[in-house]
Amino acid sequence: MQQAALAFVYQTLSALTAASMKLIRIGQNACQQILRKALEAISEKIEDSLNLTNYGWFNPLIEISSLRHAKSHARLFIS
Repeated sequence: MQQAALAFVYQTLSALTAASMKLIRIGQNACQQILRKALEAISEKIEDSLNLTNYGWFNPLIEISSLRHAKSHARLFIS
């Protein structure tokens, strides 16, 4: 489970750092350093989160926002 979580985090962070090179003035070396430091910091958090026994999450605002998307004046994505 930890390896899957790390793979997901790596994929997400690498996509964000790749996009940041196109949006701001930042080089490949700086992006690699950010990615490495972020992965080191998050690996401990993933390990801690996998050891939790009592957890839960609920946010109705996400559901409400997705319902509004169908009637909005403009759409961000083709769906």
